[in-house]
Amino acid sequence: MAKIQDKSIFGEYNNAENRITAAFLHIIRAGGENIIRYVFGNKGVEIPDNDIVISTQETSGAGVADGKICCNFSFDIQIESKIKGNINDSQLDRYKEIKSQSNSRQLVYFIPDNTHNVRLLQGIPYFTWTELDVILDEYLKEYDGIIGEVEKYLINQFKILLENYDLIDKAANRVIVVGGAFGEEIAKKYKFYICQNNRFFKNAQYLAFYHKKAISSVFRIEEGYPRNDINLKDQTLGLSEDFFEKYEKYYNEKDVREVFKLSEEITIPNNIIKHEVHNRKFYPFVRKQKYVSFTSIQNAKYTSELEDWN
Repeated sequence: MAKIQDKSIFGEYNNAENRITAAFLHIIRAGGENIIRYVFGNKGVEIPDNDIVISTQETSGAGVADGKICCNFSFDIQIESKIKGNINDSQLDRYKEIKSQSNSRQLVYFIPDNTHNVRLLQGIPYFTWTELDVILDEYLKEYDGIIGEVEKYLINQFKILLENYDLIDKAANRVIVVGGAFGEEIAKKYKFYICQNNRFFKNAQYLAFYHKKAISSVFRIEEGYPRNDINLKDQTLGLSEDFFEKYEKYYNEKDVREVFKLSEEITIPNNIIKHEVHNRKFYPFVRKQKYVSFTSIQNAKYTSELEDWN
């Protein structure tokens, strides 16, 4: 196995699994013992004190791990990364046999969220790529101002790499922020957000409204929405006559719209997220739409604290 510092993060591997593993190991090398303990400690992997050596495979083959972290033989973590397909039963059996030969040897899997083979990993620590993404987020926040810029840069680039390979579900943590009191009022009364047809939105699980220089309303989007080409008087929507009388008195059924159906309003812990601009000119937080993470909405007091989730 070649030392990881002799490998480029940007493309010495044609195999996607090897490329992602190498990128992760570059982060481990940059962060050293601190991040190793933080990440693997989430799965109960014990790491003794000592000098750490990180390496990655030169060639793939039966029984050859994608990456390796060892510590003067005091511990030995075998990493197996999966981004597609099934976990190989015979390979897993070989790893179990190798692990049984040494108490210090650990096997850790990195797998997609949609794997059907979790049952095979009973007793073996594993991360889904989304779990790893969240752990790295938490690590960045906890050690903000402590970790170096290179390590921070590599982590952020790695997160982009995971997203580009569709290994993490950003939609599950994405909030669409739209402007306007009109839409917010309808959402509160009727659990719908209605806009012009074929307006592009990224996939998201939440919708929030920016009004009066603040965000105070967040809703969960029902599965299958938004939908285009919707006649608002379609009975499946269930919009009442009261809605049309108040908001769409002259609605023409040929005027199809894009519709979000909202299932519930989410309570914001701080009740309201204010938008403050410290200069002579005021710029609204959002004009058409903006995307932020739901995690940051749960913690922010000001829009400047919201995590961009484009």
